[in-house]
Amino acid sequence: MNKQFLLYHINMSSLQITLNKVEAEFKVHPFGHPLFRGITRAHQRFINKTVLVKDNNVEEALKILNKKLSQEKLLEIYRRTRYYEKPYQQRNQYSYEICKAIYNEDMNRKIALISRKNRPDRWPGQY
Repeated sequence: MNKQFLLYHINMSSLQITLNKVEAEFKVHPFGHPLFRGITRAHQRFINKTVLVKDNNVEEALKILNKKLSQEKLLEIYRRTRYYEKPYQQRNQYSYEICKAIYNEDMNRKIALISRKNRPDRWPGQY
């Protein structure tokens, strides 16, 4: 068998693996994350994407599918909107994410400073 590209579908009605990308038209709470009810039933809001399977390698296609889902944060949105989250929990999560981003930015800056080779002397004239 020469190089052949096969398409597999998740629900196996046709042979094709598709991944769904959420449009950015869903509701956002004032301090919260993207929300819309019934994410699993909202087929009109999805754009289908196809993952190409080369030489019948389904495992590799599923890795690519999971990678794309995590990059587009679809699984995170699904987990957060699966159950109702009270507004104070949304505010706490939002402030936690902001604090985490600030901390990560500062740590990355410090690591970049330390890992530089030709950095200026912190205390000139003292050894």
